[in-house]
Amino acid sequence: MRALSLLLAFAACLVAGCASIRDRNVVLRGLHPHPIAADEWSRLTGVYTGPLRADVRTFFGSRGVSTADARLELYGSAERPLAYFKWSTAYSSAITPIGFRTETYTNIPERRYGTPSRVRPSSHAPNELLLKLHPNLLSPTSFTYLILRFQGDGSATVDYLGHFGWRGIGKLLRLTEHPRNVVDMTIDEAPRMLK
Repeated sequence: MRALSLLLAFAACLVAGCASIRDRNVVLRGLHPHPIAADEWSRLTGVYTGPLRADVRTFFGSRGVSTADARLELYGSAERPLAYFKWSTAYSSAITPIGFRTETYTNIPERRYGTPSRVRPSSHAPNELLLKLHPNLLSPTSFTYLILRFQGDGSATVDYLGHFGWRGIGKLLRLTEHPRNVVDMTIDEAPRMLK
């Protein structure tokens, strides 16, 4: 009897997952096929941080919520973006009362050591970036897409399209560069700055 209930729960997850794939494809078809212009991309590269929130409602009425602190580093060109993405997530659902996980993703060869998960970024004109997250096979973030829409004020709104119906939003703010601290300067640079 227990095996039958587990089999039915697994089948329900597959059906819910198929529905979310259809919904996700509708959103992805709205992306422009051409990349962001090179001069615009050069203004968008940098480091962004901020919160993401998501929830899910299944066909059976169960609900789940998650919140994440995210960090995104963007480099490269608009045609071949390089990204490093890290998020620390707290979540709750009918199956898991409360859970925590931290995952990192990258497509930068020099940063792959110690980062088992990959990301496939693609830029879309005029101001959108799609991040396809490819974690290890059993990760709960499998088949998750993030669509970032860059704003003129140095921020990016995020549309979270997760697996099995997870949907969410967020806002990442660009970190501004601060002048170097006197402690970080060389002996030759410090006297010139202090004059």
